[in-house]
Amino acid sequence: VEGLAGAHPARAEALRKMLDLHGRKLWHQLTVKLEELVATPDLAPGLLAELYRGFVATFADRVNPLKLAHVIVAVAAGMADKGE
Repeated sequence: VEGLAGAHPARAEALRKMLDLHGRKLWHQLTVKLEELVATPDLAPGLLAELYRGFVATFADRVNPLKLAHVIVAVAAGMADKGE
């Protein structure tokens, strides 16, 4: 996540906050923050896919499955746009 924060300075604060919540094992709060990020309309291309692969996948089994599905749909939509 730190690498993503450096690569996407506009989202650095939100990414670091999510890393903090992960470290404190606050899964609900982390999920809420992740949903807020997913709902942001002006995300850099590929940010969600990178975030999912490198971060979300590590705790996916600890969050609400419905909320996780919402995040995955947003990630997949971004990947479809890029042709990944």
